[in-house]
Amino acid sequence: MLIGRPESRENVAPDSPTQLRRCSIKLRMRRLAEEQRATFAKQRSRATTGRAHQSESEAERQTELTQSAIAIEIARTAVRLRFAEAEQLARSR
Repeated sequence: MLIGRPESRENVAPDSPTQLRRCSIKLRMRRLAEEQRATFAKQRSRATTGRAHQSESEAERQTELTQSAIAIEIARTAVRLRFAEAEQLARSR
């Protein structure tokens, strides 16, 4: 595995502690960057999923509200019809 660029090499022996330390630091930084990318991707996915669930919940609530409004309007119409029938019955007596 190549670590770093050839032009960035200094006059350091490949097996020296300095070179090993640099390689170790680079590997850690790369691993950290990979973990950060993975974490960011998970957070983005969760946020998207959360927004989708929120939208679904809002749609369900809106459906319930619409159904309630329709039920109320049906009940009002039924009451008006009964009232009109009662008035008509009272007039005919």
